[in-house]
Amino acid sequence: MLVLSEAGPQALQYSTTEGYTPLREMLVRHMARYGVKVEVDNTSSTSGSQQALDLIGKMLINPGDTILTEIIVPRRDSSLHCVSSAVRHRAY
Repeated sequence: MLVLSEAGPQALQYSTTEGYTPLREMLVRHMARYGVKVEVDNTSSTSGSQQALDLIGKMLINPGDTILTEIIVPRRDSSLHCVSSAVRHRAY
């Protein structure tokens, strides 16, 4: 229990929604070297592709939009579940 009381979020691998702050700060410095000016508050990192697809869907797809996708294994492509609450799916 000592670990949880002293370093709970790190021990359980919880972090901020925006991602690991030191990584985001490093990305801002890296982009600045190429002339891209961005603030840490305007960056985000994800812990995996599912989280990234979910965020992309929330930013770019409006409720009720129809998107076209290619499904390799029908109804087993977990990437579609990331945006399923926002769109109707039609596979062709």
